[in-house]
Order: sequence, then C-alpha cells, then structure tokens
Amino acid sequence: MKKEKEPLSLVVRKVLEYENRRKILLLIKVIILSGIVYVQSFHPELLKTLKLTQIYINAILFYLGFNILISIGRTLTVSYFIRKRRSGKLSYNFVIGINTIASLVKIVILLLSIGMLFDISLQGFFTSISIFAAAIAILSKDYVSNMINGMIIMFSDQISINDFVEVGAFKGKIINITLTNIHLLNEDDDIIYIPNNIVLTTNVINYTKRPIRKISLDLEVSLNAVKDVDALEEFLIKKLHVFKNEIEDNSFTLKVKEIKKDSIWLKFQYLLKKPNRDLEKDIKKLTVRSVVKYIGEELKSANNAI
Repeated sequence: MKKEKEPLSLVVRKVLEYENRRKILLLIKVIILSGIVYVQSFHPELLKTLKLTQIYINAILFYLGFNILISIGRTLTVSYFIRKRRSGKLSYNFVIGINTIASLVKIVILLLSIGMLFDISLQGFFTSISIFAAAIAILSKDYVSNMINGMIIMFSDQISINDFVEVGAFKGKIINITLTNIHLLNEDDDIIYIPNNIVLTTNVINYTKRPIRKISLDLEVSLNAVKDVDALEEFLIKKLHVFKNEIEDNSFTLKVKEIKKDSIWLKFQYLLKKPNRDLEKDIKKLTVRSVVKYIGEELKSANNAI
C-alpha cells in the first residue's frame, strides 16, 4: 500500500512558492550567462560592434557566474530545510538567515565586479573596503551590533515567524525578522518594530513555543455589582457553553484575588483542549462582554428594587 505524503505546512508552502519564483530568475541568469559565453566564443565581432571591452565582459561574467553559484547553493540549502521541516527540526528563521547571507555575499560580489570595471586589484579593493568597513563600524557600532543580533535571532529557534510573543511591554505575533528588527503584529493590528538589540536584552515570553492550555482572565468589578460570586461563575459558564467543544469539562473556576474598599479582583480560569490563540481571544472577548452584561442586569435589578 502506497504511503500518503504528509501535507505541507503553510510555512513550507510559502517557501515553495517563493523558491519557484527564484528558480525562474536563476534560469534567466543562466540563459544570459550562456548567451554571453556563446557570443564571446563564436561571435566576438558582435561584442566589438556593441563596444564592449574585455574588462566589461570579464566583470559581467564574474558577477553572473558567482551570482549563479550562490543562488544554486542557497536553493540546495532551502531544499534541505523543506525536507527537515517535515520532522519539525528547523524553523522558518533558517530560510531567512540563509537568504540574508546569500544577499550579503551577492553584494560583495557586486562590489568586486564594479572594482573589476575600474581595473582595481583585489588587494587594493579589500584594503579600501576594510578601511571603509572599519570607519562604518566605528560610526555606527550600534547598527552593526543590531545586525549581528539579527543574524543570531535568525539562526536560533527561540522565536520564529508566526510565534505569539511578549517583548517587554509589547505583545503580538511575529510577522517578519530582518537584520535590524522584528515586526510584531499586536491585537489592534498595529505593526511594532522592535530592534534586535532590545529583543536579546529584554525578557521575552514565547507563548507559541510553550503552549499554554490554562487561560486566566483578571476582572475588577464593583462590590455593589457582584453580590454572589458563585452566581457570576454560573452565569459565565452558561455564556461560554458555545465553546463546549474547545474547553475542558468542569475546568471553569472563578477565584477572588483581592477585596478592596469599593471593588473586588476576580480571576476567571478555564482549560482549553488545544492551545489556540485566536480561540482564546474570542473566548476572552465573550467573557468580558458577559461580565458587563451581568453587571448591567444586577445594577438594573438593584435600581428597580429601590
């Protein structure tokens, strides 16, 4: 009996779609390189007609050749990621890191090609670029440090794309990781850009890596609005009956945390059958609205009784 293939995850499908576009671009580069080599070998007079000197040809061949090699290496590495991703051994950060390294190397190849156009020796080029890089590092050491930290995050498995995290005072889902910052989408659909230096020096809570099924919701209500905590608990359980298939039976608890002069702090808890951030958000939304409705009905009854 033929074994069915494991369905691809959303992350892997996105990677495959992106890779298909990159493969088309790689094919175009190979065609251009092959065309230049063919013309140079069999029709050199055409290059003279176009007034392309040997220096220009060598620079173009150097850039395209190494660019293609880098692209092939990147494609093979990403294919390795896709195979390992089925067993959950690698995160999407791995692909981001590989793509970033490939882009940086391509920039170096481009600079070398430009140096060839101006007939600059490799020794002179690296000497110049080293002095320039040192000056940049001194003037913008924080930015360089941020980029290094970005690479560390990309190749770590502590946080990944689509993880729901809390970084300092900010909480949301990671939608992108770059060399300079991570992009966080909060519950209000605002995009927050957090520098990588802050991510590595601040306490980070990753709710996705450590799935939590026990959900807690803190409530502060007026003492006059809640005369019977058990009645409020029963009211909330009835309202959340629509989620009975997602919440464990008999897991609801409403605890009194603190009693103040004019208010009471309550903690409402329940246990999900499976961790689900979207479901948790919907249940909390219904819970809060149910509490508001309960308080409104209690205050209305109290006013009618007077």
